[in-house]
Amino acid sequence: MLMKNNLSLNIIPAQGESHSIAVDVKKIGCSRNAARDIEATNAMLDEVRAKGYQMHPAAGICFRSRYLITNEDAIEVQGAQTSGEVEFVAVLHQGEIFISVGSDHNDRSLEELQATMLGKVFDTAKMKQLAPAVIAKEAWAYADIRDHWDEIVLKSYVSAADQKIPYQEFPLAHLLDLDYYLRECPWLNEDGSILLGGSS
Repeated sequence: MLMKNNLSLNIIPAQGESHSIAVDVKKIGCSRNAARDIEATNAMLDEVRAKGYQMHPAAGICFRSRYLITNEDAIEVQGAQTSGEVEFVAVLHQGEIFISVGSDHNDRSLEELQATMLGKVFDTAKMKQLAPAVIAKEAWAYADIRDHWDEIVLKSYVSAADQKIPYQEFPLAHLLDLDYYLRECPWLNEDGSILLGGSS
């Protein structure tokens, strides 16, 4: 039997009282190189391939073990080269889609691998298995925010020397939208599925 992961989210509706849900996490997909301009992204990835690396396609989905997502306030990592990025998170629960924000952490020490059987591999999938992904404790119904999706701005910060330093700021218009993934990823329509939608 596979490990279970029950994730508690506080749903903030456009109208009415907030309420909690408990998501039985079944599958976690992570989008990589998720810019809306797929042609430009593929051109960038071709530069990596030209160096001899095997590389996933634009907006390539890799899967993360179901226990590797949390909304705890702190996580444990394996080393100093771990980093995160802000991104939207979509959660399917009891037939309804909820949207939150999160950070898909990676261990950059495994970014470029050399394997006897595979040659040079730019393997972000393995990087994602070495650290948990983080999701906020609050979420919104997709139906409540879908009509202004592209106007939503994501921001992230890093803390250093007791200072909060801006790290990222971009609108969701820069990324492939959720409707794209709902079309391309049939698994995302199954209860307990979670998508981390990439970053800019």
